[in-house]
Amino acid sequence: MKITNKIISILIITLMLLNTGTVFAATSTSYDSDYAKGIGEALGKISGAKDCRSGEDYDYRDSMPSSTEISDMYDLDKQSSSYRRGFVAEFKSGYQEGYNEAYDMVAYESTQVTLEQGLADGEAVGMIVGAAYGTKDFYEGNDSYYKRDMPFNSEIIEQYSLDNDYVNYENGFITGFVSAYEESYNQAYREENTKDGLEKEITEIIPISGGIAVTADNRFMVDVP
Repeated sequence: MKITNKIISILIITLMLLNTGTVFAATSTSYDSDYAKGIGEALGKISGAKDCRSGEDYDYRDSMPSSTEISDMYDLDKQSSSYRRGFVAEFKSGYQEGYNEAYDMVAYESTQVTLEQGLADGEAVGMIVGAAYGTKDFYEGNDSYYKRDMPFNSEIIEQYSLDNDYVNYENGFITGFVSAYEESYNQAYREENTKDGLEKEITEIIPISGGIAVTADNRFMVDVP
């Protein structure tokens, strides 16, 4: 009975070790595919992110270790040829996936940040310029028309030196500028129009029979029947 219990204990311990993925490199006849692919993916992510930030071309093969280098890194020469081939294949598969994922992620985040920064800067400038022209048009007696003096895209690029920056920043800036310019122009024009009307408000007694009250500049009229 004691021998049987001992054998069962050994089997349980063995199963626990296998389930936790423990690998004995010196005596293993088969490689751990998850382990090989996992470390390859981790190293691929590091290289992918680094290449994207450095402006390198999108190509995992340029930085991926060769089969010989992988074998040297993990002492695979001590293993069987089938073990080495399987380990190297899984490592390279994981490396490619990790590299591509990291490169794409960094590129997307960089593009998004640049675009959002351009949009915010364009909105800030457009709000100021649009408000100035909205006020100007009102006091010059012009109808409200925000496109009258709004610069063309090429003029915005030249005036704010956008051709020296990234294309995504340039596109974001122009989009933000145009949108904010229209909004602030209309708001400024209407505010001046309303303020002017209030300043010229008059008080007039209208008889019970009805009548019309008109401001001095004839811009506002109230008709009481």
